Amino acid sequence: MTELGDLLELLHGARNRFRTVRLVLRSSNPGAKASELFRISLEQGRKVREDWEGVYGDQRRTGIAVRDGSRWWSWSPDTGVVSTDTHPDAVSNAGKRADHLLDPALMLAVADFEVLGHSRAAGRDALRVRAMPRDVPDWVEGTLVRVADKHELTIDAERGVVLRIESRAGGELRLLEEVTEIAFDDEFSPDTFVFAPPA
Repeated sequence: MTELGDLLELLHGARNRFRTVRLVLRSSNPGAKASELFRISLEQGRKVREDWEGVYGDQRRTGIAVRDGSRWWSWSPDTGVVSTDTHPDAVSNAGKRADHLLDPALMLAVADFEVLGHSRAAGRDALRVRAMPRDVPDWVEGTLVRVADKHELTIDAERGVVLRIESRAGGELRLLEEVTEIAFDDEFSPDTFVFAPPA
């Protein structure tokens, strides 16, 4: 198979190459003066915990979200506790912030890829990849920032998950998402997915 063919296969099967994952994700958007930090623990298909904090201009926000099967809970200082008990028809976004990184197959429909070389990220062997947006209809769901005209991705060479995305438009940085820590297939302590809002 070709280098590009190997990359596409790696991206396509990423979500099936781990049972559990624990990661720290940093995201920054210089134009919006926004930065976020997410600590996510995920048990494939069943449970997720997300602790986050962010700075948006001059505002600082924090939150916690836990999902266990169809039940979920979340907390932030703005909303207090929200859950399936208080909003039975709502859907939780817990863990969604990293979906496009852990299951990058959707990117295959919205960009053309070119392998640039090898690197390391979050302590793991990785591939540097250029992703050039395709001209696709608006109804095609994508996972890359549409306002960017060039993306550089760092892909875990073993698992296929995305460890870093740098998105630029006209050479100007629009969004940087970077996994700074990641561990696969660890056993979680029983209290990981127990929801407890701060006192």
